[in-house]
Amino acid sequence: MLTVAALAAVLTVSACKGGGGEDSGRTGPRRASFDSFAAYLEEKEAALSPERKTHQVVFIGIDGATWRFLNPLIEQGHLPNLKRLKLEGCYGTLLSTPCYVSPPAWTSMLTGYSPVKTGVYTFGKFNWDEGKFSSLTSEDVGVPWAWDVASQAGRRVAVTNVPLTYPVSPVNGIMVSGLLTPVPLGDRLLLGPTRISGNLGLPQVAPEVVSYSTPTKTEGSDSLNTVVWWNVDSTDDGVRNYDRVVLTVFPRLEAEPKEVTGRVYQFDIGKYSPWLKVRAVWEEEVRDGWCKLKVFPRPGGGFQFMGSQILFDVRESVRQYTYPAELADELAEKLDYYLPSKFLKQDVVPAVTVEAARCADFLYEYDDWDLFYYVFTQTDNIHHLEGFSQNAVSVYQEIDRFVGELMRWLPRECTLIVASDHGFDKFKWGVDINELLEQLGLLVRKTGGEEIDFERTTVFHNMWHLYFNPELVTHENLAKLRVSIEASESVRDALIRLVNKIEIVTSDGRQYPLTFTPLPEELPRDHPDMVVAGAYENYMVEFWNLMRPRGSMMWELAASEAHNHDREGVYLVWGNHVRTGIDCGTRNIEDIAPTILYMLGLPIAADMDGRAMFEAFHERFISRNPEFVIDDYREIRREFMAAEKDTQSLEKTLRSLGYVQ
Repeated sequence: MLTVAALAAVLTVSACKGGGGEDSGRTGPRRASFDSFAAYLEEKEAALSPERKTHQVVFIGIDGATWRFLNPLIEQGHLPNLKRLKLEGCYGTLLSTPCYVSPPAWTSMLTGYSPVKTGVYTFGKFNWDEGKFSSLTSEDVGVPWAWDVASQAGRRVAVTNVPLTYPVSPVNGIMVSGLLTPVPLGDRLLLGPTRISGNLGLPQVAPEVVSYSTPTKTEGSDSLNTVVWWNVDSTDDGVRNYDRVVLTVFPRLEAEPKEVTGRVYQFDIGKYSPWLKVRAVWEEEVRDGWCKLKVFPRPGGGFQFMGSQILFDVRESVRQYTYPAELADELAEKLDYYLPSKFLKQDVVPAVTVEAARCADFLYEYDDWDLFYYVFTQTDNIHHLEGFSQNAVSVYQEIDRFVGELMRWLPRECTLIVASDHGFDKFKWGVDINELLEQLGLLVRKTGGEEIDFERTTVFHNMWHLYFNPELVTHENLAKLRVSIEASESVRDALIRLVNKIEIVTSDGRQYPLTFTPLPEELPRDHPDMVVAGAYENYMVEFWNLMRPRGSMMWELAASEAHNHDREGVYLVWGNHVRTGIDCGTRNIEDIAPTILYMLGLPIAADMDGRAMFEAFHERFISRNPEFVIDDYREIRREFMAAEKDTQSLEKTLRSLGYVQ
């Protein structure tokens, strides 16, 4: 067994790469190496110096946040708390994974491993035998997350609304799954109003409502719901001004009841209501769903209502989206309805952000956490729909308000990390790589020209990755395609060389080479073979084009698709041990997880692709807190709760997320 004296003998000094400023000449943190995680746990009390304190870490994710949008808002005074984070902490650009979409980016950020090791490259994994993609689940993540390490080390953790965490895992705390929880959206299903007659025995106005003029009553219906509302004047100014709505929804039954009771909601004219329970048809089955309604004036007089998309109760849709299971009931009781990340209409996104912040408040206050995670995804939603719009400003202001409240709550010995999985930009042109591959004869479509014929396709592209058909990557097939193979190279290398000759040629004759980086050849068959690398000015590589060929290799983007991901996200680190007002430069997305582990006093695995961001912290803090290192985390085993298997195709999943219209 190691003793304190023996441990001192294995402390080593390591150079700290990167960084700059006042600490650029330092030698770096002390490193205490352990053979295994079990050895660390056995000796952790001896390993920690007497003055060592366990530092709480709070992580807030903002999906798609970019400095090109945040900095102007900070300068204009719209985001005072994010401004404070920059002034009182350190910040910089976070370089995302090569395929900068949410599942691989968040997974690499919060595990410390690149997609080659996590096994997560996009939203799905491809099965060559079946010729289709299936949606990913948390069981597809091939390495432990940072919270798995913290939980097994006895830290109290809360993992909430993090993408790719369904089905949930038992942790020393709580987990609430996020993006890719298979909750049906109804594929843009709306609650559509029609006029009806009769009052169904309803009261003229809810008794608890105070009105300063005669309320007007209106009824509407669709095939499964009756909506009744009163327009109310809430101001005692002698002027009839219907500025409020008193509304209730009654799911229609086979026979109308003689007396109808329902929950009454009050909200402003023209604003969306809270989530209301309604009835809707999903996959030919009548089910309870949830939607928001708003009442607004008709141009010709009177009022009408409009609904948001209908979602279905998460507790009815999946077996287990929380750990422990009873947390689902608490969320329903305290928050009325828990909404996992979903792609919604732009006018409802700001209101949903308010609810997301309320959910984050509740979950943070739920217990005394050593490690807390919450991810806001509404920012990605609004950027895809509107770019850098006023609705987007409202979304960020609500997140900024939440961050400000959080900064007031946090204990003294705490590190707050705010980060995004990728950035956003506006593009003018789109490029369809599959169109280029088809012109080269490497991709073949089935009769009708829509679906790819995977049995006859040598190479296809999906989400910035190329997949080689192992059955067709042969000397004979490439010879038919007039691909020369040099004596010193393999067939695969010849195909890689051919693909890297692809160029974009614009209408004005300008040429832009597309660059593809090969992935290790020894990867499993369902892994991709190459990834698109580089940035192409105002050209965007087509995001999802397996089932909707463009018919041309290049086109001008419509306004609805012009805003899309770029690779440069953001990070901010704040705490009393963090250097102030320091731009720590560009860091790799894998650096976040090792930084979290370091702040918790937990070991960093030597096989991680990321490293702790020591440049963010004061030298005196680093000198008192050694970095613990182990070889790897193979000892950590994850379990998963019982879950409904999501049998939807990947395309259907992406449609529900808004990526396919």
